[in-house]
Amino acid sequence: MNINGGKQGSNEAGALLLAIQTVSNNLKEMIGQIVETSNKLNDSSSYLSNALDKTSNGVKDQFSAITESITKLNDMNTQSASASEEQRVATEQVNESMKNGISQENHTILMEIVKYYEALVELSVVLNTTVKQSKM
Repeated sequence: MNINGGKQGSNEAGALLLAIQTVSNNLKEMIGQIVETSNKLNDSSSYLSNALDKTSNGVKDQFSAITESITKLNDMNTQSASASEEQRVATEQVNESMKNGISQENHTILMEIVKYYEALVELSVVLNTTVKQSKM
């Protein structure tokens, strides 16, 4: 009995050792897959983060360019409105000083010029209002 009992115990130990090795190999394989999946997730995360950074920077650059353009347009519009107002005032002053000394025909022509300048001032005000509204 000792001989059979010894062989049986040896067989059971061998089977147990084989089972442990199989489980160990399976665990190593699963851990390898987990590490591989984790690396892929890290790579994907890095790629996504870089893509978002580039997109964010592009949007910021575009927004800055738009803001700068609106500011320039507003400044140009303000200058245009100021120049138009100065021209209107100067035209009115010239008109007043010359009313007494010019003929009716010249006076009519000068009045037309005043109307054109006033229309220019109105257009400048409308443009200034439009630019201010587009900034909001």
